[in-house]
Amino acid sequence: MDRTNKTRQDLQKKYKENKNQISKGKNHAENDFFTDTLRIPADVSQGDFRVTITGDKRIWVENYRNILEYSDHQILLQGNRNRLSIEGECLCIDYYTKEDMMVKGTIRAVRLAGLRDEQNGKRGGTI
Repeated sequence: MDRTNKTRQDLQKKYKENKNQISKGKNHAENDFFTDTLRIPADVSQGDFRVTITGDKRIWVENYRNILEYSDHQILLQGNRNRLSIEGECLCIDYYTKEDMMVKGTIRAVRLAGLRDEQNGKRGGTI
């Protein structure tokens, strides 16, 4: 058996094991297989936010889906599984595309809230 077939068989076996865990509720996302086994970053495979903060004046956000709220004190973004709240003063969206945006202003807090957290009444973590 050559190396390519062995690798393919190993991946198929891991995929089947992962699929069984998902059906039994042991695993939260099928994408974990791709993240762990194929070493694809979670922000790519699962659509997680990717946030880059430069000091307290600029924040670059990738992988957002919608702008839910926009004021000069708060910008609330929807992601695939979470919401991102940017809080501060004189906030403005410098530019945005379908994939990313740049926010400028005086940034005081960045909060990440999972959808389950909001349903249970819990607040998300502050970055």
